[in-house]
Amino acid sequence: MSLGGEEAKFRLLPAARILQKLGFTIYATEKTYRFLKRNQIACRFVYKVHDSKRPNIVDLINDKKVSLVINISDKSDLGIKEISNMITDGYYIRRAAVDSNIPLFTKTTIANLFVSAMARYKIDMLKVKSWDEYAVK
Repeated sequence: MSLGGEEAKFRLLPAARILQKLGFTIYATEKTYRFLKRNQIACRFVYKVHDSKRPNIVDLINDKKVSLVINISDKSDLGIKEISNMITDGYYIRRAAVDSNIPLFTKTTIANLFVSAMARYKIDMLKVKSWDEYAVK
């Protein structure tokens, strides 16, 4: 998780709690890590690309050590000097997720809905249907 802005962090707190309850390991960049820890969410710190330290979030994505990426950008959470780093980091995070075929969420509402659905539905409850079966008749 890399969540820009306090509002996004608060909006994704329910999803973080669900992921923790489901047994997922949550990796979070610095400000998100501190926020989650303050809210009793177990997580592991991971560097951003611009920190120039390893392993960073893109390393974890490229090594397929994550199965879901939630990357919410909010420039209002940054100082002027950090804006170009945020754009670069966000781009690299999203690009790595797409290139690695890892689900990527960039909107808090969609991320919350997806995580809630993961908790509600088990794989054996889902039926595979052909495209034609979804067509409106």
